[in-house]
Amino acid sequence: MPMNSKTVSIEQAAQLLLAVDNIHVLCHRAPDGDAIGSAVGICSALRGIGKRAKVICSDPFAAKYDYLSIPDDDFSMGFLLCVDTADE
Repeated sequence: MPMNSKTVSIEQAAQLLLAVDNIHVLCHRAPDGDAIGSAVGICSALRGIGKRAKVICSDPFAAKYDYLSIPDDDFSMGFLLCVDTADE
């Protein structure tokens, strides 16, 4: 269900996320607290409504963020959600 515009409304974003079950939440490399908090927060919320969600990142989180980790769940990718990314 790809979107053709660069910006989507909150309602469109919610509809996209409600329409899929397997969601990988991607944050940028060398993640800072904003990226980690965004990824873990949306992943937790998605799991809370019954979605299969996991955070993926090319770099490990710094040890000081270990308290934010959530259990990893292995499943095939159905939808990729990027958080805390540049707009250009």
